[in-house]
Amino acid sequence: LTGLLRGQSGTERRAAQTTSAGAWVVAIKDLVGVPLLAHERGLPLTWRAGPAGAPPGGDLAAEAELTWRGLADRPWAPAHPKAEWRSGGDLALSWIRRARTGGDGWEMEPPVGEEREVYRVEVRLDGEVVETAEVETCAFTWTEEAQTVPFPEGLPDGLSVRVSQGSATFGWGEAAEVAL
Repeated sequence: LTGLLRGQSGTERRAAQTTSAGAWVVAIKDLVGVPLLAHERGLPLTWRAGPAGAPPGGDLAAEAELTWRGLADRPWAPAHPKAEWRSGGDLALSWIRRARTGGDGWEMEPPVGEEREVYRVEVRLDGEVVETAEVETCAFTWTEEAQTVPFPEGLPDGLSVRVSQGSATFGWGEAAEVAL
């Protein structure tokens, strides 16, 4: 197989996984979508599939109980997170917004695609959250003064920052992370 694109539709986490040579590939033709309602997200649902024209509960049908997570509605991780130390000790963070819909054009900034633009910025020490902020732009400054609240003795090694976009219908999306 050649010419395949990875990380489409917010699947970067799955696209980063490797698959060994010789793995099976299933080509699906005429895929039929299942209309689901927002309140069904997170509920265990019984799914049945079988050959076209066969009864849904017949001998040829397969059945599984699965939980629809609604990941198509999850905001994508921001792109190109950057952390820059400024004179005076402030940390300037920036990133580029991504959009689930309408963001394929190159001639303009991608649209927000959510009810409002909001991001959660988490400062982490060895994976544990030590500071959280919400911002409405693609930038955040962690001032030297604010850094002394969790770290009065100075910044330790092992710090990173994660940024995720918020959605009124889904919650917080995938996070982009940058080590400090």
